[in-house]
Amino acid sequence: MHVMSTYKKQLLLLCFLAGITPLLMSFSAQYLFDIAPCNMCILERWPYVAITTLALIALFQSKLIRTIIKFMLFASLVSLGFSVYHTGIEYSLWPGTESCVGGIFTGTTAEELEAFLSTVPVRRCDQISKAFGIFSFSILNAVYSICLLIYFFVMLKNLTLKKCS
Repeated sequence: MHVMSTYKKQLLLLCFLAGITPLLMSFSAQYLFDIAPCNMCILERWPYVAITTLALIALFQSKLIRTIIKFMLFASLVSLGFSVYHTGIEYSLWPGTESCVGGIFTGTTAEELEAFLSTVPVRRCDQISKAFGIFSFSILNAVYSICLLIYFFVMLKNLTLKKCS
């Protein structure tokens, strides 16, 4: 039976906290401060769900820890990609998808208007929500994703070096 060291457990606890913290913050912003998320905001949460879940799995499957950290590294990279894409939409560097920024109503009847409005997002992806009145949430998410990439890479390197020594 493979017993996990306290060091690895602490690293995985940090991974779990690194994944759950942005989720708690985004749900707090949504439900406590009434900051409605756009479609991209919701999409940006999924890599953190993956990181949180993977950290829990790694606690019970210690033989797979390196593979799981590689998946966490990949999830962080996906999160960074989503954040950069979202930031580009917010600052009009490129257009968002129709489901993200809404389409253009071309109908003529009330029924067509009602059908159109049912597809329009609650909040458009090109509307910037700023945290602390300074940075957009998508920029903060990009910075956080870069920090996680570095952390997971260093963690993977350290575990590999410990295995070799």
